[in-house]
Amino acid sequence: MLLAGNAAAAGVKHALVISIDGAHAIDVALYAKHHPTSNLAQLQRRAIVYANARQPLVGDSTPGLLSIMTGGSPAATGLVYSPFYDRELSPAGSDCSARGASYYVDEKWVKDMKREDSGGGIDPAKLPRDGAKGCTPVYPHQLMRVNTVFEVVRQAGKRTAWVDQHEMYNDLLRGPSGNGLDESVALERKGVPQTLEGFIGQDGRRVDVLLRQIRGQDGGGKQVGVPAVFGMGFISFGAVQKSAGYKDGDATPTEPLVKALDFVDASVGRIVAELKARKLYDSTMIVLTAKHGQSPIDIQQRRVIDRNVIRKAVNGVAPGLLAHASLDSIGLVYLKDSSRTAEVVAALRAKAGEAGIQKIYAGEQLQLLLPTRDSRMPDIVIQPQLGAFYTDDVEGDAARALLAEHGGTLDEDTHVPLIVSFPGAQGTVNRAQVQTSQVAPTVLAALGLNPNALKAVQLEGTPVLPGVKTGR
Repeated sequence: MLLAGNAAAAGVKHALVISIDGAHAIDVALYAKHHPTSNLAQLQRRAIVYANARQPLVGDSTPGLLSIMTGGSPAATGLVYSPFYDRELSPAGSDCSARGASYYVDEKWVKDMKREDSGGGIDPAKLPRDGAKGCTPVYPHQLMRVNTVFEVVRQAGKRTAWVDQHEMYNDLLRGPSGNGLDESVALERKGVPQTLEGFIGQDGRRVDVLLRQIRGQDGGGKQVGVPAVFGMGFISFGAVQKSAGYKDGDATPTEPLVKALDFVDASVGRIVAELKARKLYDSTMIVLTAKHGQSPIDIQQRRVIDRNVIRKAVNGVAPGLLAHASLDSIGLVYLKDSSRTAEVVAALRAKAGEAGIQKIYAGEQLQLLLPTRDSRMPDIVIQPQLGAFYTDDVEGDAARALLAEHGGTLDEDTHVPLIVSFPGAQGTVNRAQVQTSQVAPTVLAALGLNPNALKAVQLEGTPVLPGVKTGR
């Protein structure tokens, strides 16, 4: 590939965003190298490849998706992880007399998570309530503190759509207005056999939806026009990462990972072929990235740690002190009494070896990253050592089979692929350090819309990706 230069994104009328959930930048780079005639390799020849792209702060699906679609970090969006804890909300089904509730942005709160159609969407009876708003259930889009690309595009009179694995994700993308998506399709991950074949089959159905949208049709086959901004998330690669992993620390994929990327590659080929058949390829920007990576790549570094080590350390300072803890390849700790934070930090440091702790963020160190006086933000953030992650029942079959997790702040969680393909791009590599939050303003600028229409862009000064000349 050529070194990075500027390329004019002229004539862009559509932006198609694809997330390969769990993918690292090295995964796509190795695949393209070893498969030079692949669709992914060809896509890169009409693209800028951002080799040093990272997700802002933590490698989790919720903040990862929102960074791409809002232009902001968790400090702006107000959503740092799933699950998180909100000190101002009240538990589901309550009368709102008590405050403090955990909030899950995943499959748990749909009507039936074991059905691919979710049983009919989000179940309001499972949602926490807002005492300041009549003790009403709080839907994901009502959590949003900034608007999304989809809202800006709809306000400009253009069509939007998104396809993913959880209705809770899609509802976030509707934005604070609740009106950001013309079409939302969510196929719940746990509604299929939890095998590579099951996940690939479901991803294939997501691609089928995307192809229909490229043909300008809605779910009923009516011609409604091609969305100006649309896209989907692939789940099969990330799912098999957890069960099959890599051969070594150089990210040499095992056969199941190769099969998953072969499928993604073939799907990209189907998508590009449909765009070309509809004479849309030369007016479409394609963004290929990932909500997050996963760690460890080198499974010899894998270390599974019982979540109770953290829970007991916190409650050892004072019984019942722990309000909530999100514990995967990151630890977000919420206390019922924040004045005890320093004591808890000391207790955790005393358990650093047993708990696999690399770094603890609290007080002013955490304030540099997050607005800690926010009702949703943790008192303490724990970054485990590379390869360590927390789980329940460490001797159980599920924990023994789990080779990787996501959520952390380290490179393997946050260093994701970012390929931006558009007419005029000539296969360049840009090694500047960029963030996935720069996708949103870049998409808007390419469509001739103002990136500053995004509140997160205003708050954080998020720039358009380098090397893309949009004419704005």
